[in-house]
Amino acid sequence: MSAKIKGSFAVWSLLIFLFSCSVYAIPLPTIVVVSTGGTISMKVDPESGGPVPALRGEDLIQAVPELEKLARIRVVNFSNIPSDYMDGKRWMLLSRRVSDILSDPEVSGVIITHGTDTLEETAYFLDLTLGNEKPVVLIGAQRNASEKDTDGPRNLLNAVHQILDEKSVGRGVTVTFNHYINAARPVTKTHSSNVQTFESGNYGYLGYVDSSGVVFFNKSLRRQTIPLPTQLPRVDLIDMYAGADGALLKHAVDFGAEGIVVAA
Repeated sequence: MSAKIKGSFAVWSLLIFLFSCSVYAIPLPTIVVVSTGGTISMKVDPESGGPVPALRGEDLIQAVPELEKLARIRVVNFSNIPSDYMDGKRWMLLSRRVSDILSDPEVSGVIITHGTDTLEETAYFLDLTLGNEKPVVLIGAQRNASEKDTDGPRNLLNAVHQILDEKSVGRGVTVTFNHYINAARPVTKTHSSNVQTFESGNYGYLGYVDSSGVVFFNKSLRRQTIPLPTQLPRVDLIDMYAGADGALLKHAVDFGAEGIVVAA
């Protein structure tokens, strides 16, 4: 076989190989990470010695190099605030933004990074107002990004594994922390620093996730969806205690509360 024929054969073999790769290659699924702030996005400020907002969503993704082998990650930087700054207006904007993202047929699911203090409230609000069955997973961190054992990257990786599992569809909004998956309705934060802080009480966890996959052993049976309102009324929460004289109730009314929840 002449050198010219051999060269042509090699070129055609390479073209056939490249064509077969393009035809049979399976594209990675698309997952959108919506960054809202919180401890997961904080680092210690050298001057004050305390954690402050410092990282964008892109920084969180770069901290987990394994993600590029699992999915195509798109980032939406919604905000970068401590979670006690989250309020009704931001909830409504977030719900609309996530709903728009989920309407994209290429998107498999959404991960929302969030501060832990009000994470459970945001999760439940989204569970009430999002009508899409695609998985939406809220995560955060108990240890900021300056700490060597920060839990944010692991929670992010687990959330991606959860969304990629087809059994995650139709489970509603979840809070996934320290491998455990919680439904939005019963979940609550139980500790200010322990990474195993989110629990679901008597309802139990929905499942467990790690790099080997997802195991679901429970299902939320009390989900409901309501239309997203144009605005949210002010509702105050007041604790009862020995010697309470009603002054706080009067104060709430005087300052415009349209509803009051009394925790007795």
